[in-house]
Amino acid sequence: MSSVFLSNLGISDIQQARPPTTKTFPPALNGNNRSVWEEAVKFLPKVHSQEAWGHALRRYVDLCGQRGVYPFQSVAQTRNDDISDFLRTSRRELVKFIDRTDFFADIKLRSTQREVSMTNNGFVLTVSGHANITDPSFEDWLTKVPFPKFDFVRQGGRYWKNIREGLRMLAYREKGSNSTERWVIGYEMSCNIYPDLPTQHLPSRDQLEKFVMDVLFMPHLRAIRPKKVLNRLF
Repeated sequence: MSSVFLSNLGISDIQQARPPTTKTFPPALNGNNRSVWEEAVKFLPKVHSQEAWGHALRRYVDLCGQRGVYPFQSVAQTRNDDISDFLRTSRRELVKFIDRTDFFADIKLRSTQREVSMTNNGFVLTVSGHANITDPSFEDWLTKVPFPKFDFVRQGGRYWKNIREGLRMLAYREKGSNSTERWVIGYEMSCNIYPDLPTQHLPSRDQLEKFVMDVLFMPHLRAIRPKKVLNRLF
């Protein structure tokens, strides 16, 4: 986690030089959640101080989600709380769909990629899993009614499935590959809310994207897991 990123959360350079403690509560967080922060900084791994801050912040957001409290605001929801709620709800609905359809029962992901792209009014978070699928019936199964019932998009040759507003799954053959067995299976979360980083200067695009991914989304990804997906980062 970068120094600039931590500074945007109100963490001073002196504090960043040492691992987080119960006393170094970031000003950007909900002041009513100091007890949650105290739990988040327990048993941190022995890593570089800035990496330890990253572990603590992700753990803090995860604990707030488990307890149903707002990570960043004490009275009403801020934009960050709204985003966190959206990502947590979307993650739950995604996992529910995957488990209900047994989607990954016979699919093993080789690798995954995750990225956040800012838009004019928010961001799109995309997670892509790469898989080798040798079953020739897989493509027909994708459109099976009632589940999984993906729709084929002729432009671009992709299959997609709307799970809820702002959340859809995608499946398509890997571009640039000579093998018909290589597929990309993933999901997109489209949120029309900009994150709020407490800084005197306008945060950069990269800082906004890292904040959404590392602080707001990754705790929910790790906490809400599909039953039969072996790749922990999907």
